[in-house]
Amino acid sequence: MTSLYPVYFSRNSISFSFFLLLSFAGINLMANCQVFAQTSTLDSLQNILESRDLHDTTKVRVLVQIGQTYIYSDVRKAEFYAKEALDIAQSTDVNKTKADAFKNMGNVNYYLSNYNLAVQYWLESLKYAEKMGNQLYMAALYGNIAAAHNELKEFRQGVFFLKKKLVMLQSTPQIQEEIFTYINLSSSYMGLDHYDSSFYFIDLGLEKSLESKNEFSEHHLYSLKCTGYTKLEEYEKALKYGLKVNTWSEASNNKDLLTLSSNQLSLIYAKLGDFEQAYRHNDKSLFLANEFGSKKWEMEAYDYRARIDREKGDFQQALTNYTNYISLRDSIIGEEKRVENARLEERYEAEKNYELIRNELEFQRQIKNIAIANSGFILLAAFGFIMVIQKKRKAQLAHKHEIFKAYVAETNLKFHRLQMNPHFIFNSLNAIRDYIKKERLNDADFYLGKFASLMRGTLENSQENYITLNEDLKALRAYLDLERGRLNNSFTYEIHLSAEINPDQVLIPPMILQPLIENAIWHGFGNDAENGKIRVQIEKQEANLICTILDNGKGFSESKQPKDGKSYGTRLIKERLDIISKLTHTKTGLDFINCQPGTQVNMVLPYILEEP
Repeated sequence: MTSLYPVYFSRNSISFSFFLLLSFAGINLMANCQVFAQTSTLDSLQNILESRDLHDTTKVRVLVQIGQTYIYSDVRKAEFYAKEALDIAQSTDVNKTKADAFKNMGNVNYYLSNYNLAVQYWLESLKYAEKMGNQLYMAALYGNIAAAHNELKEFRQGVFFLKKKLVMLQSTPQIQEEIFTYINLSSSYMGLDHYDSSFYFIDLGLEKSLESKNEFSEHHLYSLKCTGYTKLEEYEKALKYGLKVNTWSEASNNKDLLTLSSNQLSLIYAKLGDFEQAYRHNDKSLFLANEFGSKKWEMEAYDYRARIDREKGDFQQALTNYTNYISLRDSIIGEEKRVENARLEERYEAEKNYELIRNELEFQRQIKNIAIANSGFILLAAFGFIMVIQKKRKAQLAHKHEIFKAYVAETNLKFHRLQMNPHFIFNSLNAIRDYIKKERLNDADFYLGKFASLMRGTLENSQENYITLNEDLKALRAYLDLERGRLNNSFTYEIHLSAEINPDQVLIPPMILQPLIENAIWHGFGNDAENGKIRVQIEKQEANLICTILDNGKGFSESKQPKDGKSYGTRLIKERLDIISKLTHTKTGLDFINCQPGTQVNMVLPYILEEP
């Protein structure tokens, strides 16, 4: 989910990018469903794969086809076959085979949300496509790379590669590819807030869609127009296109687009003051979510519901619906990570057992051959050969084990970031509830709006292992300003960076400082703060980033140590630091110093620079 497109693109990365990737990744969904959905066809491909006389180029093609079979149902299996195809392809001299294998690895990593890695594989594929001179193949790869950059919110790079794709398509006209490219160019420009350019490409896409009688892409483009006009606060124009999309999607029984357009209309009507229509359309999207049992649709419906409540001035209900939205989002992400972790464990165990069995069979075969040879010299040589093989197998198994541990560590790190979200959200929601109880409705409205914006940024950042220091400090300042407002500006804060630190290049784990600041405000100052001060100092020491947080509150022993001797937020930070230390092989640390009054917290992080 992205906060850039709160109306149209709230589900864009889930459903619409899936639709577009059918073009970008060179995969025809309908063809795949017809060709590969049948078990017998998959069995046939497996039988071909087991043929002894299979040429390497054919083997790669079959492995890629099997991988594509699984990419929509079991992406981990797709990844397994894609890696095997790439290993074989790299030993060949055929450009087409190498291009296909690298492209397929890019496709798989795109579906795994490893967008940077997907780009790397697609760029490798592009090298071989250029040697082939296949313009259409190169155009599809440019579209792939642009799609990944858009998912990373790197919209300028997205525009760059999409325009390269358009140049390629001029020599090999493909009307559907042109439409997909116009759709994504309009989305990229909307991400840059360049609405004139966005509408220009929407109109080009509509012209092509009407020409080819493609109603599906036509109404997705209308939906983009609805989004653009809503962003520009031209709600009457937005309503016109939203109704057009809603009517078509209902008539064509396109549930996904119907849910999306219902959410769009609910917010537009709320902005126009027609709350009866706003709630009616939101009820429709909730009904569709429940009918299909889709938590993602339900989550989005609650997000829009909260916005409608806020427009109406019902802040208590808005708070309830924001809570429902956040709870659903965390449960969805948490479930995805749990499933991913379980798959990693199953995969590792399966590969380990496979290696053990293969080693044992190889050992028995070697012993049998040696016994037949019945020669002391051969026996000695064979024994040495077996020892070398066994050593090599053990090294390979140990390497796989290390890779597995890294996968699990990264997954656990994401779990801990997800656990930090409810900890932060709970206190923020309490602040909003406090405003409502005191009937400070203007403050509640302001805080709720700021909280919604901060929350989306926080949830997006929580999916990244690292973000720039500048991004994290921007969110931290927003949080501090909101808390100052809640406490009637009863404390001040300072953030200082040493001269050698470039905040746009230095990377840190997201939300690693915020819980410590939160602890200083809520426990060090409390609600009766007077002349409170918080100072954040960040400096570089050799290979480490030293973050110091100093407050003049009640002090650690009096305020920050819970009765049961355990601090949930502090424990999570320490566990995150332990995992980061293992992944980066660097020193981390967290120390509390009682200053009487106040507390000083020293955090040691690895000094990591963003790659250019």
